[in-house]
Amino acid sequence: MRKEEYEERKRKDEMEFELQKIYLGAEDDWSKLNSPDDLIEKLDDYDTLRSTCRSKQPRKEGHYDKRNSFKDDPVVTTNEKRKMYGITHNDRACYCENGNCVNEGGKETCKCNPGYGNYKGTSCRACGCGPDTDCMWQSGFMPLKTCFCKPGYAQLNNECVACNCGPDSNCTFIGVFQKKKCICKPGHWEVDRKCVGPCTSDPCKNNGICEVEGKGFKCNCSKPWRGKTCEIGPCDKQPCQNGGTCNNGKIGFICKCVAPFSGPRCENGLCTSNPCQNNGICEVSEDSYRCNCNKPFKGTNCELECDCGPYGTCSLESGMKRCICHSNYAEKNGKCEYCFCGENSKSCRYNVLGEKECNCSYAYAQNRGYCEVMESTTLECSTSTRTTVLPSTTQYKGTSPSEGTTHSTTTSTIVSSTVQACDCGLGGSCNLDSSGDKICYCFSGYARYKGHCYECDCGPYGTCIIDAGIKRCICDFNYAEKNGRCECK
Repeated sequence: MRKEEYEERKRKDEMEFELQKIYLGAEDDWSKLNSPDDLIEKLDDYDTLRSTCRSKQPRKEGHYDKRNSFKDDPVVTTNEKRKMYGITHNDRACYCENGNCVNEGGKETCKCNPGYGNYKGTSCRACGCGPDTDCMWQSGFMPLKTCFCKPGYAQLNNECVACNCGPDSNCTFIGVFQKKKCICKPGHWEVDRKCVGPCTSDPCKNNGICEVEGKGFKCNCSKPWRGKTCEIGPCDKQPCQNGGTCNNGKIGFICKCVAPFSGPRCENGLCTSNPCQNNGICEVSEDSYRCNCNKPFKGTNCELECDCGPYGTCSLESGMKRCICHSNYAEKNGKCEYCFCGENSKSCRYNVLGEKECNCSYAYAQNRGYCEVMESTTLECSTSTRTTVLPSTTQYKGTSPSEGTTHSTTTSTIVSSTVQACDCGLGGSCNLDSSGDKICYCFSGYARYKGHCYECDCGPYGTCIIDAGIKRCICDFNYAEKNGRCECK
């Protein structure tokens, strides 16, 4: 056999083998074909190759090759070629325009792209229903389109349009005039083409969440609110004291206090510790406090008892008690006591020892607690002066009180017949005791020293004395001598 014939025979055998594989439906080659038309085109190529091989063999007279004559005839249709080639497994083929072939349940089907609907099995047609929508086509003389609209939209005139019925609702268009009908969720109903319900008016206040409950609603309140509509807050009971302003916080109330108050409820102030003693009442005044004291207490914290009795008024000066007594009364041991030296006295007071002291008018001197007249006479046979103190009520019926007659009604006696003159100086009055000794009653602001009254004043809060010719101040409690006067420590 010649080499050329060997090569041709080998080529023919290879083509026959490939042809048999296609006829038997081999998966490897079949999977490479996109459609039955591709298969027919490939079979035509194989037949062309076979005809070439056979043309070199001698033909019998009158032989007619039907397959090759149909293959080259342009009038022969694809379906006729399918029958001619014996293609009977067309169900395994998949062709999908505007889509993709997918295997569903072991069968190849056409899956359309988004926005397209299956039109004729192997063809996907654009929906035109609107954004993010799909559809389905029904074949016929006039293909019908059904749009698959997203929630809140419905098909109207072959397009998906918004329902506008409210949240969580849908709609449909019915009748010849395509009238909209809202499809409301449970517990809601249609009013003026809108779905309304118990929560439509947003009855829950202060960020409460409304929930439909039967034919009514229920509010799920956020802290710290409560009540049917979350209307009750922590400030409703006015917890802030002393003029504080209440603000609602995330979990409770917050008090904004005014000075000087503090605390969660502005309850702490200057009066919190109750600084007022003896049942005094504390009041806050601006940035300090004030104690309203009960009688007889006084002082910043009602700590001092200030009682001068029924005949005077008590006051505090620099924290010290002082009695302002009525007329004919003077302070004695912290009380206003009766103090009267007669009509001829200037004043009456009690010293630190509680002794009564009369400040008598000129020519009068204190005698037994009263200011009485001083008289001076010259005795016969004597050059000395006799001073006799006579009470203003003394009446004589004799020529002289020294006669001692029974007709005398004098209430005092002559204390001395021969004495020296009685003089205490301009700062006091002079008296003689029963022994004829001189007694000086110094006026206020004077002190007795060696039989005379010298100027000596320590102020109203102390007593002045002269000791060894040196002025000394005996000051009241909480006072001390300063620059010759008793002043507060």
